[in-house]
Amino acid sequence: MFDYLQQFNNLPKEIRERVSSPQTMAAINDLENKYKVDLAMVVMKITIKSLAFKSLPAYFISELNLNAGQAENLTQDLKE
Repeated sequence: MFDYLQQFNNLPKEIRERVSSPQTMAAINDLENKYKVDLAMVVMKITIKSLAFKSLPAYFISELNLNAGQAENLTQDLKE
C-alpha cells in the first residue's frame, strides 16, 4: 500500500533531505493551504518518479477532485 514511502526512504540521503528541507516543506505547506489538498504523497511519488509532472493535472482532477483550472494552476505552482 505504501510502496512509494519505502521507495522514497531508499533514495539517497541528499535527495530526501532536499525534499524535506524547511524551505521545501514551507512551500508545500503554502500550496496545501492555498488549494486545500494534501501533497506529501504527491511530492514523494514525483521524487521517486512514479508520477510524472505531465500527468499531474489529470491526477489532481481524478484523485483530489480539483477542477481543470485549479489542477493546472497547482501543477504550475509545484513546478515553480
